[in-house]
Amino acid sequence: MSLVTAFAQDEMAVFGDRGSITLGSQVQYDSNAGAGVQPTARLMWKALPRQRLWAAVSRALRTPSLQDRGIRATLPPTPTDSGLPLVLVTQGNPAAQTESLADLEAGYRLDIGSSAWIGATGFVGRYGQLQTQEVAAPVVQFFPSPQITVTSQFANLLTARTRGLEVDGHWSPTAFWHLDGSYTAFHLTPDLAAASQDPVAGFTDGNAARTQWQLRSAFQAGTRATLNVSLFHVGRLERLQVGAYTRADVNAEWRITSHVSAAAIVQNLFDVAHTEYAGAESILMSTQVARSASLRLRWAFK
Repeated sequence: MSLVTAFAQDEMAVFGDRGSITLGSQVQYDSNAGAGVQPTARLMWKALPRQRLWAAVSRALRTPSLQDRGIRATLPPTPTDSGLPLVLVTQGNPAAQTESLADLEAGYRLDIGSSAWIGATGFVGRYGQLQTQEVAAPVVQFFPSPQITVTSQFANLLTARTRGLEVDGHWSPTAFWHLDGSYTAFHLTPDLAAASQDPVAGFTDGNAARTQWQLRSAFQAGTRATLNVSLFHVGRLERLQVGAYTRADVNAEWRITSHVSAAAIVQNLFDVAHTEYAGAESILMSTQVARSASLRLRWAFK
């Protein structure tokens, strides 16, 4: 295989020092997927001394992997009522296409004095040629042994539209205390081609939560002690049937000397254990993230 890639970018000032336009693109060619162009254009405008407006339009690509094109996986036989075992086979597609994303974003940021700021970003996107698994009709085989074989092959018959909003901010009540927070709303609408035989691709949610938020506090007591508290909330993963959860982590550190520090760490404070990924619609086994506590001693050599 061979890979050739190049990147060029130029930033130009407009309206004096009040704005800038950035134009750039990555151009790539590989012997597996051919040529691809990923351009971006970005505008930044300083509306007022403490305000910023910006917008961007970009295109991104995901080229097919060797697995997408050449994998062949056969699952162990499963008994059926017919008496013949069922064998599921997944295979790649030598003609797998490059997946694409066209994305438009716009944002605003307001600086509130020297100790706080708040920003908001909205985005819409369109994905093309997303991967599907096209299921063929069952076939009864008698060699090397009687069985029912169902084969699915990768194809690119799914598109999707996304939209979302993110709001984030920062506030420093004192020089020793910093607060950060963010909230994200995300929505995905899949569109399965009429020719597709994939039974589930049209119901995908991208394994992404519709809402997430987080709060982080960092407090420094003098020059030796720091206390970090983080609170995260992730909404339900509908497709994987993973419930929403809120997670709290605490990290308290004491610098004994300039080279030695000790820390007490507690993670997942609210739950004995919870699931963050996998679930009913995944072949991966769910891993329970358990509550944990630890002590750490660090010695830095300089």
